Amino acid sequence: MHSLNVVHRDIKLDNILTKVDNKGNHHIKLIDFGFATGCPPDEKLTNTCGTPHYMDPDLVKKAPYNGHAADVWALGVLLFILTTGKLPFYAAFEGDLYRKIQSGRYQFPNDMIEKDGSSYNPSQSLKNLIRKILEPNANLRITCEQILKEPWLLENP
Repeated sequence: MHSLNVVHRDIKLDNILTKVDNKGNHHIKLIDFGFATGCPPDEKLTNTCGTPHYMDPDLVKKAPYNGHAADVWALGVLLFILTTGKLPFYAAFEGDLYRKIQSGRYQFPNDMIEKDGSSYNPSQSLKNLIRKILEPNANLRITCEQILKEPWLLENP
C-alpha cells in the first residue's frame, strides 16, 4: 500500500479482519479505506482524520503530518494492543489523551496472563520494535521497510 504511495489513515483493531482457511493458514486483511489517500512519502497532509487512540503526535497537534509515518504509528499502537492487551495511551478525556500521545510516554505491563493462565512478558526485541514505531518524532520513526527487517519479526514469522 505505502509502496503505491497510498496511506490508510485509520489503521485500528476494528479495521483488521482475520481468517483461517481450511489448510490452517492465517489471512489478515486491512479494511475501511474511507480515509485513504494518495500521498508521496515526502508530502505532508493537513486533513485531521482517524481514531484518537491511534493518532500520531502531529495529528493530535493538528499540524501537517507525514501520512506514511502516521500509519506506522497506528501500526505500533495496534501491535502494542495485540501483544499486551492494553492501549499504550489512555485517558478519560480527549485533551488528556492527546497530551499523553504527544509526550510519547507509555509503559509496558510487567506481565500479562494468557488465556490458558500462563504468564507472558513481552520480549526485549518486541519492546525495542514498539519503541521505534512509537517514536513521537515522525522524522526519527522507523519505516515499514525497516520494520520488516526487525529481529522480533524475523524471530516470529
